Amino acid sequence: MTRIVTAAARIVCYVAAAFLLAMVVINVADVVLRSGFDAPLFGTYEVVEFLLAAVAFLAIPEAFLRDQHIA
Repeated sequence: MTRIVTAAARIVCYVAAAFLLAMVVINVADVVLRSGFDAPLFGTYEVVEFLLAAVAFLAIPEAFLRDQHIA
């Protein structure tokens, strides 16, 4: 049972890492489109906000199992 929980926590942590990468890509794309083509991505702020909340909450299981803090 412990191995299943550990594996699930690790998978959720990988999803959090993918969301973090998505946040970076969305911000970079928004800045490039805004400065280069004067065409910003609408809703970028809200999407990044939701992804940030998801990253924080998805990282909790792995941090709990390691007995560490999210930094």
